[in-house]
Amino acid sequence: MFRLALRTATTVTQPAVRAFSTTPTLLKISAGELNARAKQLGLELPPKAPMGAYAEFFRELYPKIRENYVKENGKIDSHEVARFTGAKWNALSESDKKPYEELSKRATEKYKSDYKRYYESLSEDQVHSLGLDSPALKGLKKSARNAVNRKARGQPAKPSGSFFVFMHDFRKSDELKEMMERDGVEKAQRSIYAAKKAGEKWGVMSDEEKKQWVDKNEEARATYAEWKAQNA
Repeated sequence: MFRLALRTATTVTQPAVRAFSTTPTLLKISAGELNARAKQLGLELPPKAPMGAYAEFFRELYPKIRENYVKENGKIDSHEVARFTGAKWNALSESDKKPYEELSKRATEKYKSDYKRYYESLSEDQVHSLGLDSPALKGLKKSARNAVNRKARGQPAKPSGSFFVFMHDFRKSDELKEMMERDGVEKAQRSIYAAKKAGEKWGVMSDEEKKQWVDKNEEARATYAEWKAQNA
């Protein structure tokens, strides 16, 4: 009855629940579905979402008025409860609403902390299976999705070698763009073309010319080793 009455009170706007990430995104699944997925995967259930200020007010008021709205069949008239509590809430002054807003604010801060801890306890695959990654990730391949999730967790990428550091920069260079335009490379062939041209260019470079990418790779290796030691 409590949940039904809250849904019926349409005059009150409830805060949206957001998933934790570097840029919070609206959840696209209900709390019930999320809990069901967690149970199916054998995972701990996520923390419950906080209540809004109106919900805090309703929780306090409902026990006091419940008996006034019992119908002849013994059920609560949820529509009338919602209408009454909504009107009472809207009649409150801003100062009268403030205690409930403070309760909601504290609950929200605790929820954010608990949810962040829960989210960071999950692997990339678990995040995806639960549907907690951002909508932008859903169409990505597993490798790309994992890379984005690693970045969100503050995990540095595992070093892949000096050549690949160079190729990463080369793919974004104006030089490669001009070469593709000159050779009329179609979109579907750009990755293969870029890899081939990067290999050719790397093969004729001197050690001095390669040094900046060798240094970048060594720096990445040191950063990754430090992170791994801290999170062992």
